[in-house]
Amino acid sequence: MPGVIDKKSGVPSPDQDVQISAYVELLRNGTPEGLTFDEEKHLFTANGEAIPSVTTVLKRMGMVPDWSKISDIEWYAQRGTYIHKATELWENGLLDEDTVDPLISGYVDGYKACRRDFPVKVIGQEVRLWHPDLKYAGIIDMVIEGNKHYKLFLRENGTYKLIEVPNIRAQFNVFVSALNVMRWKEQNMKEEI
Repeated sequence: MPGVIDKKSGVPSPDQDVQISAYVELLRNGTPEGLTFDEEKHLFTANGEAIPSVTTVLKRMGMVPDWSKISDIEWYAQRGTYIHKATELWENGLLDEDTVDPLISGYVDGYKACRRDFPVKVIGQEVRLWHPDLKYAGIIDMVIEGNKHYKLFLRENGTYKLIEVPNIRAQFNVFVSALNVMRWKEQNMKEEI
């Protein structure tokens, strides 16, 4: 069974382990067949049916920190997107480092340091899968050889912290509970209308 690395440029939060456990389950029992993703709307459909993403489930259930009070939150989200893209390009040998914004370059340096210190084989990046039974989808940052799963915190100063995610099964039980409660709430709201 392959492992997962989820790249982060912010601070640790409890939802991250649950998120990664849902990605691990997608590796076990997910498929790309019939899945489409609208990048602009961040909307997944599987065989024409809209399905929630892992992060959507966690947000709707109030399991992620409320970042809305942070000024310039859109800027931080965009920065995260740029960091992901730059590290993906670097991993593929396609990054022109002269084009990397100085605000991103430290994070890329942290990624390069991690890959030097942790030279595990990457077998997939930005892998989009959905779970046909549980009907949720996600985008896995990195699929690696081995059966361990990690959060990779990249820092602006060129450092990193790689943290193994324990208790994947227990964390996934939390995710499934959240998914079921979300669906129950949505169904009850439809019935009340």
